[in-house]
Amino acid sequence: MKKFAKYFAVLLLVVIIAAAAFVATFDVNQYKAKIETVAADSIGRPFSIGGDITLGLQAWHPSVILHDVLVGTKKDEGRISASKIEVMAPLSRDSYKLPLNLDTKISNLRIGERELGDFSFPLTITENGVSTDLLNGRKGAARMSGKASYLDGKLNLDIEVTKLDYADITPDFSGEAVDVSISVQSRGKTGAQITKNMNGTVMLVGGKGAMSGKGLDLWGADLLSNLLFSHGDTTTINCTIADIGLENGVAVFRVLVLDTDRVALFGKGGVNLMDDTVSMKLRPKPKSRAIINLATPMKIGGKIGALTVTPDAKHVMTKIGGVLLSTVNPAAALVPYVLQSTAKKNACAEYLQTGTEGQE
Repeated sequence: MKKFAKYFAVLLLVVIIAAAAFVATFDVNQYKAKIETVAADSIGRPFSIGGDITLGLQAWHPSVILHDVLVGTKKDEGRISASKIEVMAPLSRDSYKLPLNLDTKISNLRIGERELGDFSFPLTITENGVSTDLLNGRKGAARMSGKASYLDGKLNLDIEVTKLDYADITPDFSGEAVDVSISVQSRGKTGAQITKNMNGTVMLVGGKGAMSGKGLDLWGADLLSNLLFSHGDTTTINCTIADIGLENGVAVFRVLVLDTDRVALFGKGGVNLMDDTVSMKLRPKPKSRAIINLATPMKIGGKIGALTVTPDAKHVMTKIGGVLLSTVNPAAALVPYVLQSTAKKNACAEYLQTGTEGQE
């Protein structure tokens, strides 16, 4: 028995050395082009591996690591990239039969120029698609958890994000105080089809933060700057709320609240995710009667990146006695007036408590 144990130990050592030697000498990169082609055909988008493919063996879990992965092209605004994707499978006789269970880690995931962070999750691959019930992600102080699946051409996402930085939503905001809840369903084989058929809800609740005046460049600066900023180029954000319904590829803002130290902005409208067009209306409620600039509803429209802001002419005519508006720069076009009522100190808190925007 002792000899058997000794020989078995020697045999096991030989197997381990042989496996390590195989991993060290086998060049999987000779199959890189084939892997890229198969992956691209499967997802319907260009797929490339800019770095090496390496093999490993960790605690009896063989692993494959892809370096510098890109889905799409470098000029594609919707490209997906990662500095490293590591896939590990348990070593058993059923390891490579469907359903296939893989431990997956993704480092420095990005969509376009936007960094999403690092992710880890168990991935189940079946004949019908892929799914995970334990999706975990992190970026700085932000944490993400949830589940996701793409089965039989149908996408389902249920994700919770906590302590997200405002800057991850828009670069001219700051503050690690945003919680996001996402429940999305869609179907399709391409990114365009999935976007067009997207339905569900997104709820965002944010706390304290700050906003730079540069953030208004997309909105048409003058009209909002007079309301939001007094001295300097930043303003304090008290809170934000966005209740968004996704309806066949259109993001409908059922509620949008941005509460600052000077004014509360309430908005409704939509964003077409297919063509990036915006149609929104913002209604400001100043917190001080000393503010005499442009306290009137505003319409925001056009393409993302080239938005225009115009005052609600009908509202202004009612408020200030028939001033006719025909062109914008809105800051010069309007006669200043004092809005008779003021917003509550924290408009988000009131909305969450009552479901209303307060009284005029």
